[in-house]
Amino acid sequence: MRARITLVGGDVLCWSESGEGRIPCTQEALAALQGWAKRYEAIVRAGNPGPLLALGRELFAWLDGAGWVSTWARGTGERVLEVGVEDPNVPWAEALLDVPWEVLAEAGDFLAADPAQPFVVFRSVAAGQRGTCEAAPSRPGDDLHGGGAAGSE
Repeated sequence: MRARITLVGGDVLCWSESGEGRIPCTQEALAALQGWAKRYEAIVRAGNPGPLLALGRELFAWLDGAGWVSTWARGTGERVLEVGVEDPNVPWAEALLDVPWEVLAEAGDFLAADPAQPFVVFRSVAAGQRGTCEAAPSRPGDDLHGGGAAGSE
């Protein structure tokens, strides 16, 4: 199952083969993203991985508020999550790229801990992805693998 998180219009668009969700670009949401990145950095610096599961659960719950991540996570096959932005230097794009998506966790464990379903996260920067949270809306899944994501890393 493939999924993509990007900025479209005034929202964070969360898209997967099983559906989509939108999270409004509010100051509270931006602060939450930035806070998770800072917490992750502090956890890594402290060398104590204990709080990572709670952080991963918070991220999962935030995404699930948009109504799509649980369905995507229950899908079969490799889970691939792309976080794609156009300009990594705008605050929203920077925040999305900095979040430790690799620690996403459901109630029981990290998605990455499932030996039967690999979990792959990658970040991409490509023109045409409307990365400011102020651009005009596009269709769900535009530029998602094979749709013209030139410059993806």
